[in-house]
Amino acid sequence: MTRVVAFALAVAAATVCAARTVYDPDLFWHLAQGREVLAGHLVRTNLFSAAYAAYPQHYTSWLFDAALALTVRVLGLGGVQLVQGALM
Repeated sequence: MTRVVAFALAVAAATVCAARTVYDPDLFWHLAQGREVLAGHLVRTNLFSAAYAAYPQHYTSWLFDAALALTVRVLGLGGVQLVQGALM
């Protein structure tokens, strides 16, 4: 019984955390990077900067960005919250 209660509390906590509005000022930057990766272009410079577009960028989050862009493409922005809740 205690495992069931602990599981229910964990699911409730994940739901509360995932149900709030996603606030990440870089969310749409990650989406843009992910769209580039899905298009077959691995970004090597600061492509989305108006002032420093040619600045070399060590791009290490390409897999996350591609998965995020694919999630939004399939499920919409609400899908980000669904996946976040499932991962929690």
